[in-house]
Amino acid sequence: MIEVAGETLGTAAEIAEHIGQGVTEAGGHALYARIMAQEVVLPGSPRWNILLGNEANDAAALFSHGLRVTRDIRTDYSDAAAAMSLLALGAEKLLKLTIGLAYLDRGESWPSLKRMMQIGHRIVPADVEARSMLDLTRGTAPGHLQEIFARIDGDAVLASILNTLDRFADKGRFYFLDSLGESPQEETAPHFMWMGMTSATIESDPELLSKMSTPQGWQQGRPRLNRVIVASLEDWWETYRAAWTTGANGTVAQSLSAAVHLLSR
Repeated sequence: MIEVAGETLGTAAEIAEHIGQGVTEAGGHALYARIMAQEVVLPGSPRWNILLGNEANDAAALFSHGLRVTRDIRTDYSDAAAAMSLLALGAEKLLKLTIGLAYLDRGESWPSLKRMMQIGHRIVPADVEARSMLDLTRGTAPGHLQEIFARIDGDAVLASILNTLDRFADKGRFYFLDSLGESPQEETAPHFMWMGMTSATIESDPELLSKMSTPQGWQQGRPRLNRVIVASLEDWWETYRAAWTTGANGTVAQSLSAAVHLLSR
């Protein structure tokens, strides 16, 4: 049972059910407001649990919608920015949550704002740090975890995508806006990095390369190309979720693993 200011509000499941009933349920929203009004936010407190759950839900929703946009891309130049925006933000949230939960699992405090700002919006360094903090030899399926992490390590398409998202999240979001002012960026525009990634993916698949060598073939082969990109991204996300689910990132992450389940198509 969860208590606030000496008043029993119910179990975590009951609170989640009330909150999820929507804006027409005044009682659920009043309950939510009372929990969120607590001044002290400590790990394990009702407000902390809600904040953690909200962040996990947002991460999964953003990444899921990013996958949907990617699945429907027809032209990189016009569609890539929307895909990268959603994917990069969802990935950043997942990675920072993974890092924060790993700190807690080690008996340390949640990372400070300064530490999170040091990580910034960089996807690749955060990915490296998050993986280094996971103990793949523990949990309920250590052999399986080691196998699936090794598989994504060997995914050249994934490496290219993560580098593109890293560039976009770090500086590329305002690449063209910066170019209109006094400080144009010298690096390659992330849109062209995305195009380079799709070109490299096509060239790595002889059948796809042959099919997409003409304008008509390009349009016909585009859905398959999108599926290849989406599959690599889904594998990456599900690998982290497996680490949460099996307990490799601690019991708090394990209890929260359902919140980072990707939305259905």
